[in-house]
Amino acid sequence: MDKNKITYDFCDGTQKEIELENVDSKTKEAFDMLVREELNHERKMRWRKEKSLDDLKDRLGWEPTDPNADVEKIVIENEEREEMQLAINKLSKKQQRLVQLYYFENKTEKEVANKFNISRQAINQQLATVHRKLKKLL
Repeated sequence: MDKNKITYDFCDGTQKEIELENVDSKTKEAFDMLVREELNHERKMRWRKEKSLDDLKDRLGWEPTDPNADVEKIVIENEEREEMQLAINKLSKKQQRLVQLYYFENKTEKEVANKFNISRQAINQQLATVHRKLKKLL
């Protein structure tokens, strides 16, 4: 039989190498299998680190906007936003422009009225009409 060495790595970082004499083939096979499994495990852990969010942050400077974000809430908000956009798309072009100016560009009723060359009261009535249509669509 041949001599074999086994290296033990202890959790305190120290290593101890032991020579084994007269090791049978089954013990050697078992030892070789353990060594292969340990190498595979180390490779997997290295791969996981390379694919982790921390690695993306380190390599690319990317990080999630809010690691504690409520994913379900975000998905629901996105769905609601999509539904609203679809409903707005069903409005007339003039009503879409009204929504754009008043809600997305934060223009006052007076500013919107000046753009359309109509009174503020007419804009107020048109906004009420838009609200009713959107309620029906949603």
